[in-house]
Amino acid sequence: MEPKTKMNPINLSKIIKKGPKEVLSIDFGRGFVKIACLQPLGHNFKLISYDIKKITSFADNRDEVLEFINNFIQTHSIKGKGIYVTLSDPDSIIIKRLTLSGVSKEEEILKAAKWQLQEGLSFSIEEAVLDSRKIREFTDEEGVKKIDILFVLAYAQALRQYLLVIKECELIPIIASLGPFNYSYLLKRISPQEEETQALLDIGQYNSTLCIFKGSELTLARTLSFSSEKLAKSLTSSLTSDKGKISFSYEEADRIREEFGIPKDDTVELKKGVNAGQVMSLLRPVFDELIRDFKFTSYYYTSNYQEKAPSKLYITGGGANLKNLGNYLKKELGVEVAQLPLPDCILTEEAQRKDLEKNKNQMMSTLGAVFATFGAVNLLPSEFRSLRREFIEKAALRVFTFGMWAIFLAVLLIVYGQFQGYKNKLKYSHLHLQNIQDIQGLKNQCVFRENLIQKIQRGRVPVDGVLKVISALITHDIILNRLSFNQENDTLIFKGSVSASGEIAALKLTDFMKKIEASSYFKDTQLVSSERFGEVQRFEIKCILVQ
Repeated sequence: MEPKTKMNPINLSKIIKKGPKEVLSIDFGRGFVKIACLQPLGHNFKLISYDIKKITSFADNRDEVLEFINNFIQTHSIKGKGIYVTLSDPDSIIIKRLTLSGVSKEEEILKAAKWQLQEGLSFSIEEAVLDSRKIREFTDEEGVKKIDILFVLAYAQALRQYLLVIKECELIPIIASLGPFNYSYLLKRISPQEEETQALLDIGQYNSTLCIFKGSELTLARTLSFSSEKLAKSLTSSLTSDKGKISFSYEEADRIREEFGIPKDDTVELKKGVNAGQVMSLLRPVFDELIRDFKFTSYYYTSNYQEKAPSKLYITGGGANLKNLGNYLKKELGVEVAQLPLPDCILTEEAQRKDLEKNKNQMMSTLGAVFATFGAVNLLPSEFRSLRREFIEKAALRVFTFGMWAIFLAVLLIVYGQFQGYKNKLKYSHLHLQNIQDIQGLKNQCVFRENLIQKIQRGRVPVDGVLKVISALITHDIILNRLSFNQENDTLIFKGSVSASGEIAALKLTDFMKKIEASSYFKDTQLVSSERFGEVQRFEIKCILVQ
């Protein structure tokens, strides 16, 4: 017996966000293999495509199943490797609810349950893959603490034959589940707040499964002999009519089942002069057995577990398409009956809906598998769990590598941006510094000029003062043609002319020189030269400036 290995559930859409977006789900049954491809969209799944293949047995059709899966992958160009596996072979699985007392540890639970699990099992418990899920803990009337556990066992050899086909298709199994648990996941999506007891009848080609849920949690599951095959075979029995004994071949009986289902009017003629009442007489024993099984299961559930009886029955599976089945069961069982609806979280294209409506009941379990949550029952054997871990590690490594490269590129871009920013700042700083230096140089030049002017002017006679004095002293008949002002030698030379005759000109020049000498700016006035030119007397006077 392979014990349960604790592993976290995997959601491929979160692990490989940038990788392939599709996931596959496959259901291996006795009469059919069903496969679907879905695309995760947040909390929803978009149905990309699906297909159904009828088989006689997996062992006889193994190569055809392998080709069927590969063709489906190639046709739809599916890149994702993850696949949810559902096992629907009742000969290879068992779901059993046990009540144990005085145990708490997992090892004690398995030891205490082992002999009860072996009872009625067609294979040894040592050859099984086992998982379990706690339903409730309670104290009985005598004060004994007890625990209700739902045990799930699968014949390891049978399970491996399906998983090996998956491996040959280069797919990685995410989880190995069973139909009853897949329906539990769907019910959580259909009516998440539901707390009443609900039943579900999955009608298959060769058997049916009756499940009871408290709200949406699976609490009991039984395999029933009721099936589409049994209904068709019941119609092959001989009938007596006005024309004698009549019997239908299996093909004819199957067509009658599909075309007419459960007749409402017993007088309607169907085939070969046989009316609906006669056909119903052949079907009734099969339905009576189903009604008895349902009532017995309901009674067993309420009496053993002190729970309420189911108030609603969902029907699904390929056999749920039988016409008038819902109305018949509602009348016979006295409970509300409806086909299991497709939850809103499964999105479909407009073109798919008509075709899916016809095959919906057959595909429900396959679609429900992808909604497995944390703590879901998982029957993957140990060697396939290691494949799953390896796949997860590789996927995580790819994501980590991609993430590191993304971080590196982001850091590189940030550093490059900062480098460019600093480079631009440095450029503008150089320009600003150059401008400051130019301004500083200009300032220095101005200061230097001001200092130079002050130095030149320090201890010198002011020019504007000298000019004002000269302009005040000069008379109208004296014309100055040139002034030479030498601050270095402290001298001022006048060159000009006097409009007068010789003696008068000499008097006027003498008078002008006296006035200059009397000024506070001049001393030591000397007549350098005096010459007569026509009507004017030209002269040159040299003065010493007073410091």
